[in-house]
Amino acid sequence: MDEAAVHRVLTELVAFAALRELAVACVQFEQRPGARLGIWAELISCCRSEGIVNVLVPSAEHFHHDRVIAEFMREELAAKIEGCVSYVSKPVTVRAVGPAAAEGRREQ
Repeated sequence: MDEAAVHRVLTELVAFAALRELAVACVQFEQRPGARLGIWAELISCCRSEGIVNVLVPSAEHFHHDRVIAEFMREELAAKIEGCVSYVSKPVTVRAVGPAAAEGRREQ
């Protein structure tokens, strides 16, 4: 993604969070494809250490171009943080997966 696309996605995520009275605690993205595994571990570590149980992701494609792998990653992240992973898309809608979605746990 170029700088303008990153800015647009961040703006959309912040707007989505604000509409749902969520606070954006951190933003994680890889600057190069080889950084994917490190960013994945950093995301999980950040969520656990900060008590974050809700993660917003722009779309499944931001996890992986293969939908099956993307869905696996989404479910794996939700399990590792014991929370909810939601996709943000246009129009602003959300699909949530994980125990926090069902239990209505604390959102961040």
